[in-house]
Amino acid sequence: MKEARREGDSWRKVATVDIVRGRSTPLPDTTHVVVLGAGLNDDRPGPLLTRRLERALSIDAARVPDAPRVVFVVSGGQGDDEVRSEADAMADYLRGRGVPDDRIVREDRSVNTGQNLRFSAALVEGVTPGYRATVVTSGFHVYRTALLARRVGVSVHVVGAPTSPAYWLAATLREFAAILWLDRLPLVGLSLLLAVPVATAVFAH
Repeated sequence: MKEARREGDSWRKVATVDIVRGRSTPLPDTTHVVVLGAGLNDDRPGPLLTRRLERALSIDAARVPDAPRVVFVVSGGQGDDEVRSEADAMADYLRGRGVPDDRIVREDRSVNTGQNLRFSAALVEGVTPGYRATVVTSGFHVYRTALLARRVGVSVHVVGAPTSPAYWLAATLREFAAILWLDRLPLVGLSLLLAVPVATAVFAH
């Protein structure tokens, strides 16, 4: 029963994240906006990644005119089926939208969300101690990103970009499975504890 409630809680957290945290405001006085990578279409950002980049640009555009401009950290390596790194594709996109090179930092080694966070933080910490980072991902991915950030010890604020309705359900189901996998050890331990009295009762008969 407890395991079922735990799974139900995880599902509710993922399913409501677009409505709650996926649309939250960025961290006040943000100095860096970290954009997490996603799949490319040939050598350009795909629709999912484009939405993340536009969300990042909107954070910068919303700042008051005399506020310092944010630095964009584009984070994503090159997948086996990609012709270039996601970081390079994102940097080109931002330049095409008017962002100068000196406000773009590339992190092109990561292959998963945990590495996105750790490698990006290491790049920024070496140059800007006391930075305030807002991480941009897709709305369905906000909860797991925030969970991973806590686990790897990276202090960031996570906001979400909109997701196409056609993709949302499949992506949310995948996130639910990924969150259960992150919590697999407590779930396995609980299952084993529950199995002991059941097995005892079976063998007693």
